[in-house]
Amino acid sequence: MLRRLALVLFACTCLSSTARAHDPFLAEIETGSTADTLVLRVLLARSVAAHLAELTPNPRVYFAPADFAARQANFDRIAKGLCLMSVNDRPLEPKKTEAALSRDKEEVVFTLTYPRPAATKVLLECGWLSRLPQGYAASAPIRVGSRATATDSLRLTAENPSGYLHLGSAPAPASSTP
Repeated sequence: MLRRLALVLFACTCLSSTARAHDPFLAEIETGSTADTLVLRVLLARSVAAHLAELTPNPRVYFAPADFAARQANFDRIAKGLCLMSVNDRPLEPKKTEAALSRDKEEVVFTLTYPRPAATKVLLECGWLSRLPQGYAASAPIRVGSRATATDSLRLTAENPSGYLHLGSAPAPASSTP
């Protein structure tokens, strides 16, 4: 009996830990910054990423993780335009973009690296949200180092696909003194 209970608890733990990872209705945008860079990590369910890359007509149709390499060029093609950022109506261009599968292979992770703007208020636009059926949303926690608070979050939806990130002052450059 104890062994069966332990097995059930283990199964529930495994299922609950991956439930968020492939929730097709939620995208996560993590924002981090250093003294000279601003990084966005956009995590999308494989089905949503494939839909945005025009690989499937339906954002609820998944592709197998083993097929990611065959789709890599499509994901790389959309990475740059996935999130548009601007300061005072002037666009920020990413210095680098990349797309990869997440560790658990449930999501496609897009990493966009921008030069760190001097301004602390940056407009983030995720127009792809409005191309998805109603109900899709993205949250954008702003992480300074490893912490994020509720006031640091921005919630974007298909109806409201843009908002302002408040970055605060730029972190001090890393010291090169030993």
